[in-house]
Amino acid sequence: MKKISLAVALWFAMAGLAVHVMAADKAMEEKKAPAPAATKSAADTKAPTKDTAADSKAKGSGLMVNINKASKEELKNLKGIGDTRAQDIIDYRKKNGDFKSVDELEKVKGIGPGAMKQIRPNVTVSGDTSIPKKAEPAKDTKATDAKAPVKTDKK
Repeated sequence: MKKISLAVALWFAMAGLAVHVMAADKAMEEKKAPAPAATKSAADTKAPTKDTAADSKAKGSGLMVNINKASKEELKNLKGIGDTRAQDIIDYRKKNGDFKSVDELEKVKGIGPGAMKQIRPNVTVSGDTSIPKKAEPAKDTKATDAKAPVKTDKK
């Protein structure tokens, strides 16, 4: 009887282990398998995509440039983008059509991973371009506000 109960106990232990291993394998497969691509309707195309994280980081600075609509002057507000790079972005956009994702900017001559790391939080492919106004320099109030001491002649 002891042998039978020991065999049954071992069987349940092995079955439990097998179930646990199968569950772990299934979880690993689900992590590896890409999510099925959903079909996009016209309304979905304007919804934020992978750029949402970048958009939320950029909200603190206030600078957000839509690379599909931005002018050369607007593009030059991006860190590391000067006249030449801004014109290269516009030329690429005219030749190839609108950018589908921010990552496509790396196809523009002169924009590599380093430049992308700097500008990614401030670029998008949808929405409006918003450039915060630069703070005006403080006026020098020392000369205008300082009043000369009034001298009184006491006799």
